[in-house]
Amino acid sequence: MMPDNQYIEVLLLTLIWCISVDALQPDSDRKIELNPLCHAPYPKSRSIETQRTTNVSPPNIIIIVIDDLGWDDISLHGSQQILTPNIDQIAKEGVLLENYYTQAICTPSRGALMTGAGYESHIVGKWHLGHSRSELLPTQRGFKTHFGFRLGHSDYYNHWGSESSLVSGELYKGLDLWTNQLPEQRFHGKYANDIFTKRAINILENHNMSKPLFLYIAHQAVHVANSEAPLQAPLAFIDKYNAKILDEKRRHYAAMVSAMDSSVGDLMKAVKDNGYAQNTILFFTNDNGGPTNGMANSGSSNHPLRGSKYTLWEGGVRGIGIVWAPGLLNKGKYTKLVHISDILPTVLQAIGQPIPLEFDGISFWDQLRTATGDHRTELLHNVDTVWGTSAYRLGDFKLISGIWDGGRYDGWYPTVEATSFKRTVKCAGNGTYCNGANRPCLYNLREDPCEQNDVFDEHPDIVKAITTKIRCYAKTMRPIENRPNTNAADPANFNFIWMPWEDYTMLDSIR
Repeated sequence: MMPDNQYIEVLLLTLIWCISVDALQPDSDRKIELNPLCHAPYPKSRSIETQRTTNVSPPNIIIIVIDDLGWDDISLHGSQQILTPNIDQIAKEGVLLENYYTQAICTPSRGALMTGAGYESHIVGKWHLGHSRSELLPTQRGFKTHFGFRLGHSDYYNHWGSESSLVSGELYKGLDLWTNQLPEQRFHGKYANDIFTKRAINILENHNMSKPLFLYIAHQAVHVANSEAPLQAPLAFIDKYNAKILDEKRRHYAAMVSAMDSSVGDLMKAVKDNGYAQNTILFFTNDNGGPTNGMANSGSSNHPLRGSKYTLWEGGVRGIGIVWAPGLLNKGKYTKLVHISDILPTVLQAIGQPIPLEFDGISFWDQLRTATGDHRTELLHNVDTVWGTSAYRLGDFKLISGIWDGGRYDGWYPTVEATSFKRTVKCAGNGTYCNGANRPCLYNLREDPCEQNDVFDEHPDIVKAITTKIRCYAKTMRPIENRPNTNAADPANFNFIWMPWEDYTMLDSIR
């Protein structure tokens, strides 16, 4: 087993490698190593190449990832504050994944999409999977083009990214907007959502339909921009909430969500207008729960779920997932357990490619199509040897152990100025409290989705079974591979541009 951040990186790069015919990537020999004793064996049939379900060309694949979107920040889940009609429409026309999980932070959730199936692959938006060397960049890892940024966050208007040096403590700043490997200055003052959406629509309008398309859209929204001006949205969207939300942070965050939802609507219109609807599989997902407290607090909400981004509580890992494929799937809801790592094998089965046995994920394509075939019944959320935290789901039960950063993200954070009568998740009520610092906590998530009533003492057999699985996985973990800290990455060394500092060569011009 790999540490959390490496795990998702391998997932994303594997998917790109899987669907790009010429993508021999620098780390293409890396595999997620599973110990077959740790989990219930998957059927042997999953290693057999599956047949596509239509006689037409392989389906196009579009994946939309929204950054740091909280559970309670969309009207789909009952929010009366922030209306997201376009996301709601995707769910109405597609399959809503009601028991869907991501990782607790973003880089781990950007890791599952790439095999030699002849797809033309493009990425728009956030990369955040390595940029110290040119060989780590998107166009060297299977993508034909990349328009976007490489760091974890950036200013929405001037497109400068900032990171704190772990050596000097200084705040490094520099331009972080790229067309492939050329830095871009032409879009200064243009809102990130708008330029990324325009680029994605341009790809859809100009793609040669004789070749299947893989389009990965990793939105900057709704992640905070920087410490100076964390929440940025066009005034038209802010004005929309002036009378509705009094809290300034929540109001600006709501404007960012609405701007993002509007861009999703424009993208979906382009998908339909350009003839993609009948042979396209689109996945919509957030990357983790909203940061509702402390570091990078955006004013987001995961209420009534417990916890925040960074944690293994439901507020950190329960995701927003939708599969939209009107030409291939009937609309509805899917209630079985799904993890973000399952997207990769599901895509592979849908396009008729073999699913390697060593993959963590399990395809739920047959479940979506015919309600038959394999489905997930358990899930390792994570084992973090740095913070001493872990969580594992077995059936309806979840065992969670340890606390992250002193437990300051482990509570329940009600939405500012909102009511809850329409929420799709109903809490069981107060019960036996447990914080995971002294011993593990056990919850029956079917009865207690808000993790309010610890049932550790009532189910010693389940505790023992899950503990055994966690210990088994922990033995398979690879060592954490942190790179040495260096000031060489400082954009000031490169005319205030975030360059691949380990093999930097001067560019002739800046657009």
